[in-house]
Order: sequence, then C-alpha cells, then structure tokens
Amino acid sequence: LRDAFFRLSLSLTLIEKHHVMLQSVEITDSMKQGKLFVTGEQLVELRNFRNSITSLPKLNVKYYCVPVLHLPSSGFVMEGMTFMLMKLVYRQESGDGDDDSDMITGAFEFEDDEDGAFQEALTEIFKNHKNK
Repeated sequence: LRDAFFRLSLSLTLIEKHHVMLQSVEITDSMKQGKLFVTGEQLVELRNFRNSITSLPKLNVKYYCVPVLHLPSSGFVMEGMTFMLMKLVYRQESGDGDDDSDMITGAFEFEDDEDGAFQEALTEIFKNHKNK
C-alpha cells in the first residue's frame, strides 16, 4: 500500500507541476488489474493528504529517454521512447546505486507483448542507452 501511495504521490506531483488546470485523473496499471479515477474535490483532498505526509521513504527515480529506439530482434522501431524507473529506498543501500538490473530482470510482464517488443525495448535501453 505504501508503494502504491508513493507512486500515486509522484504521479500527482508531476501532474501538478505540468498540468495545473487538470480537473480529473485516471490511472490504470500496466496489467489492467486496477483503475483509479479522481475528480474535483477528491483530487483536492488527495493533494492535501499527500502534502500532509512528511515521513515517506526516499524514492530513487531514473528517466531514460530515447528519441528513436531500434529493436534488432523484432525489427520494430519505437519513437519517443521514455521509461521511468522508480525504486523505494527504505534503508541505506550498499554499492553505487547505478545497477538497476535486479529490478529489470523478469520484473515486468506486459499484457499485450506477444512479440516481446516491450521487453526487448527495456533490454536495449539498459544495454545501450543507460548512460545517455
């Protein structure tokens, strides 16, 4: 629940920053197992609740933006590919913090990925575009 709330909180922060006139929000997870729809006063209450919480764990966020991503195995080309990786940090972690392979390997299952293009895209991003 804490993880879900934190992701929602981050989403609301991004929405507030870039879409201040927004009157409703609909969020669906990638597996289409749940949907959150917030409008009007509910959105105001959620923003106020989020702003009142002070002791949330640290969240490491990394963005990977690739203007044109060529996928050699499937032959697909993705334009404007953006991948955002979020990881809650509950305690001090050892190492340099740049190894995201533990989060990527087998962590994502895409509902409509019969040809494996989404998984291939993630592999390509982490193999060839991680430091760009």
